[in-house]
Amino acid sequence: QMPPLHVRLLALASLLAPCPADELPPVEAIEAWAHEQGLLSRSLRLSDSTETGVGVVAAADIPAGAQLVRSPAPLCVTAARARADPGVGPLLLRAEATGPAVDDNVAMAAFLMRAVDVPPPELAPWIRALPASFDLPLTWSEPELLQLQASPARLRAEALRRWSRAEYARIFGAWSEPLDFEGSLSRWTWALSAVWSRSFMLGAVEGSWRVLAPVADLLNHASHA
Repeated sequence: QMPPLHVRLLALASLLAPCPADELPPVEAIEAWAHEQGLLSRSLRLSDSTETGVGVVAAADIPAGAQLVRSPAPLCVTAARARADPGVGPLLLRAEATGPAVDDNVAMAAFLMRAVDVPPPELAPWIRALPASFDLPLTWSEPELLQLQASPARLRAEALRRWSRAEYARIFGAWSEPLDFEGSLSRWTWALSAVWSRSFMLGAVEGSWRVLAPVADLLNHASHA
């Protein structure tokens, strides 16, 4: 026996109703979020391909001069935002108390580490959509580095790995208080790789600074970045 008509209509309506962004798969969630926040033009959509990864594609004709992407400052990840973060700022201050200023890339990576476990509500869909891994020299195994033999590229890769581990030890090594996020070396490597592959320098009259801008970070990167 079929359920009453009104029950069937309610069930159909629930299927057709748009899902909240936090209930959608990551790519659909970030697209819905980007459109809702006005970050991405309705002429663009996100595409998730097994061959090319997640990227931005045209969904309609784009007129000349159209604004396609917005990156409001409150949604961007910067070193200043990391320093103001209650869970990351004290770590950075502690490191700078006994050494030089923390590099912007390092500060932003520390912010991302915490954002995975304690995501700012306004950034949660974007955080969930970030790649789980990156194909960068920082993440290559020793056998993979051996393929570079004695080339300058290998020397550069090894220097970056040493620097990365030294910065990790500097930020987390002397910190004895509990963290509210995963502070592992693997999480650090992932976060630093995300910053290196997806951020860019933004210039203005008052100077320039490194920015990781949600949605804009999808416009120009390799499928594995």
